[in-house]
Amino acid sequence: MGTLDILLQLFPNLKKNEIHSKEAQSLYRLWSNSSCQVSEKVFTRPLDVTMDSVYNMQKSGLVQCDGNKICITKSGTDLLNKMILDDDDFSIDYTRK
Repeated sequence: MGTLDILLQLFPNLKKNEIHSKEAQSLYRLWSNSSCQVSEKVFTRPLDVTMDSVYNMQKSGLVQCDGNKICITKSGTDLLNKMILDDDDFSIDYTRK
């Protein structure tokens, strides 16, 4: 076990900032597009979210995909909550646009 592995175990917040990952940004675009919302956590794929993005979000465990329907998982919901409620830098970035 290397030094970095030990540090990551001692300080789990040092892990890659998941809020700014491509998958997280795609998830936020999906969630914020209210015209594609079917129910609370189920969406149809908007045009600005590619199938590759959906596949990567699914691979990361953020969504489950069934045809054109995308369901946000608990991990995805937790990440969205973290993006919106916990991270000041993220909210500043999105309010400036």
